[in-house]
Amino acid sequence: MSFLLDGTWQITKALKGGIKVGEPARLEFSGDTFRRITDSSTWVRRFKIDESNSPAWFTIYPETDPFKGETLLGIVKVEGNTLSICHSSPGEPRPEVFHSPSDGEIVLSVSQR
Repeated sequence: MSFLLDGTWQITKALKGGIKVGEPARLEFSGDTFRRITDSSTWVRRFKIDESNSPAWFTIYPETDPFKGETLLGIVKVEGNTLSICHSSPGEPRPEVFHSPSDGEIVLSVSQR
């Protein structure tokens, strides 16, 4: 699946705890690394995908952002030109569905090619 991610994706929706967050951003994927780029910052993150699970597990290893050195557990899916990523905060369990409930710290982002 990682080859399906290669390229640039524009984030069209980002929620944390059910609330819209963040400034306009894009994701640039290449190999096992992606960059989250906004007007004010660029975060570099490595990732691994485990497709033996459904939905596929997406484990993120931040290299330059506020979570540097932490591990973010998530899930990922690509449907046509839509990329959905849902992940927890460091130390929290991996989400099982693509949802950002108001009583938690789950991040859900939806991006378009």
